[in-house]
Amino acid sequence: MFKSIFAASAATLAAAFDYNLIESETLDYHNIARTDINGLISLLQARLNSFEPNSYIYRQDSGRRIRTQEGPAAVQEAIDFLSN
Repeated sequence: MFKSIFAASAATLAAAFDYNLIESETLDYHNIARTDINGLISLLQARLNSFEPNSYIYRQDSGRRIRTQEGPAAVQEAIDFLSN
């Protein structure tokens, strides 16, 4: 019984996350950080501006709402770090 519950949960989780997309985006951001710091800062500023007021939630360009653990303060911290 537990195996089938775990298998169903694993299948649901795998469907919820496109790991190939996550891997690809991670490499894209890594390359931007290496080659175009100002471009990365611009991306982060756009992300910062997409947060809902007084919230840990931002909207993707598709309209999908994403809840974060750290919120806009972490994005601002990254911008500040990269700007120095």
